[in-house]
Amino acid sequence: MLELHGFWLELAITLPIIAAVIVGVIRDADWRLRVSSITLLGTLLCTLAAWFDFVGLGAFEAHDRFNYWEPWFGKDVLVIDELSAPLFSFVATLYLAVVVVTPRSKQSRFPFALTLTSLTLLLLLISCREPRWFFVLLALQNALPVIELKLRGQVWQFFAVHQLLSLLLIGIGGGIVMVTENQSTFGGVGIGLIALGLVIRCGCIPFHTWLIDLFDRASLGTAILFVVPMVGALGVVRLVFPIAPAEVLRAIALVSLATAVYAGGMLVVQTNTRRFFAYLVLGNISLVLIGLESVTSIGLTGGLSLWISSGISLVSLGIVIRAVEGRVGRISLARFHGLYGQMPALAGFFLLAVLSGIGFPGTVGFVGTELLVESSIHVYSYVGALVVLVMALNGIGALRAYFRIFTGSVAPASISMQPRPFEKLVIGLFCALMVLGGIIPQPNISSRYHAAQELLNRRIAPNSSEHLNHPGGESAHISGEHSDE
Repeated sequence: MLELHGFWLELAITLPIIAAVIVGVIRDADWRLRVSSITLLGTLLCTLAAWFDFVGLGAFEAHDRFNYWEPWFGKDVLVIDELSAPLFSFVATLYLAVVVVTPRSKQSRFPFALTLTSLTLLLLLISCREPRWFFVLLALQNALPVIELKLRGQVWQFFAVHQLLSLLLIGIGGGIVMVTENQSTFGGVGIGLIALGLVIRCGCIPFHTWLIDLFDRASLGTAILFVVPMVGALGVVRLVFPIAPAEVLRAIALVSLATAVYAGGMLVVQTNTRRFFAYLVLGNISLVLIGLESVTSIGLTGGLSLWISSGISLVSLGIVIRAVEGRVGRISLARFHGLYGQMPALAGFFLLAVLSGIGFPGTVGFVGTELLVESSIHVYSYVGALVVLVMALNGIGALRAYFRIFTGSVAPASISMQPRPFEKLVIGLFCALMVLGGIIPQPNISSRYHAAQELLNRRIAPNSSEHLNHPGGESAHISGEHSDE
């Protein structure tokens, strides 16, 4: 395996956990915000350096030249590859945006130390290639929202039970696969248990209630950072996709499709802003899973592209909702609030994020959405029609929320509600990402296509022939050999 020229990956993983210790002993909320923001900016720069370094190698995977995590995780466990390279910078950007725009009214209660710890665990998860360590890291990351819920005096048992069930199924299934070496009926049962555990982690129906409850009870920033990076989808790609039979992948896709339709229907009738956002997140996660389980290069490319584009759009919407809540408290979608006159910049940002999220032409979500629809139609025509229906429902629900929050009689205000300087900076950054990603989509789509091709080449389907014929006339070569280029 090739080596990067620097130790950017290890540095990006280490910086947040060191800062978490420092922030934990700082009493002043302003200083906690400053230290966290500077650390997250440094982490983002390190991930970008690792990405550019990796691209320069022209390889599918590599690791740092100086791997000081090796004594804990072993050799070549933490790597950067075609799939994870943009995800490092993606999650670092999400964390930086959420922390920087934390409203002043919420800074004293926001768990900065837990957030920094969560980023370290998430970066480790993205880079981890060893299933056992992936399971341990997933368990540790699941514990952090429980800690916050307990500190806020909220009911935490409901969330914890679902995560424990998910981990239990993944652990049992992984043990069965290791014992049977995936060569028997029991191996297929083990893969099915792992898939079920990850479906719970993704929030698919009927296990979606923990996700809705988390957005209701936890801070919005914590809920966004726990759900939007789509760790469950990462688990599906790392643990299930390489070895699962076609039946398991088809089952995940059908459950995801049902979840996406259900979430879209619930979205258009919500009167609670938090629940509206939770169902929007759930619908987008389900669409990504549909693409990832298509087992075609077009579908995988669309799913991987939507993973990033929908994350950008969702965090953009979350920033607006969080900013509005920081100024006027939680708002209801049962009436019109008329906030456009008080915060036109946030209103425009919200509308752009909505258009990007539904794949409007000229935005970052357009090409990924088109690829997903194209792949779905090739599988079954009704699947493509349902995907289009989900996108339409998401758009209707999001535009309805826009009109309820920002239009209507002008709301009086005794204080300025204009965005703060850091909020303007983040808004400008995400607007650029959503627009430039739509105008110049080729770099992202090309990277996601190469990752999809390599995932298909490395897939080993149980009891399969050398070539697996896919719906739509595509054929993906199945190979267990790893390329070090």
